[in-house]
Amino acid sequence: MRAPPAALALAQALELFNAGRTVQALSLCQQALAAEPTDPGLQQLLASLLLATDDAVGALRAITQVLARHPGHAPARRLAVQATLRCGQQLLAQNEPARAADLLQALTADQPALGEAWYAYGSALYAAGKPGLSRAAFLTTTRCLPTLVPAWFALALACEDLHHHDEAAAALTQVLALAPDHVEALINLGLVEQTRGRLDTALDLHARAWRLQPDLLGRITMALCSQRAGAVWLNSAGLVQELSRRCPPQAA
Repeated sequence: MRAPPAALALAQALELFNAGRTVQALSLCQQALAAEPTDPGLQQLLASLLLATDDAVGALRAITQVLARHPGHAPARRLAVQATLRCGQQLLAQNEPARAADLLQALTADQPALGEAWYAYGSALYAAGKPGLSRAAFLTTTRCLPTLVPAWFALALACEDLHHHDEAAAALTQVLALAPDHVEALINLGLVEQTRGRLDTALDLHARAWRLQPDLLGRITMALCSQRAGAVWLNSAGLVQELSRRCPPQAA
């Protein structure tokens, strides 16, 4: 079957896409591009469709061709940013943090205010075993996206790895200000407070974590005897009694 002219194919594919028929729209777009491979409208739509089907690599390849001829085209540039970010996230999910970091570093240089890119870049650096560099990236993330809880928690983990205990405590405190029931932040802050010699404060934090998730008792028991400021109970019932005293159940 002969492909329709580019303008008609573009309109038909857009109609299919807007109706939620992405696969059919992609097929029509690819058919039209086989006949008119340099049409920028079709190439841009192809990039959008590929991104919608989670083919970030294909989307980036398609939109790069558009930008090669129209470098100042704002919609194409936005699409390229989205595709690059998705590529980096996918590489990280595929356990390729070094490749992800290289790609995302370029994106953060081009888009210095894009908090999502900084967060993904920091995550890639952390996964690559570079907590110092990841700390800097997460700090930038929190400036761009000050309410992004995962970024504050990731910053805290990087600081803990670097033994920056005060900075880790500040980041975890910010997590809890945004998400008071963040159990992992409660336990981690408890550990940091033990490291700083503040056992009483640590016990209050562990008690809150236990009240939210009682099955963490074993982990809390280990946490309490793992730092230089800690405590050991002869039996779990004694620890439960202490935690319950510090964080009694809320009235219904």
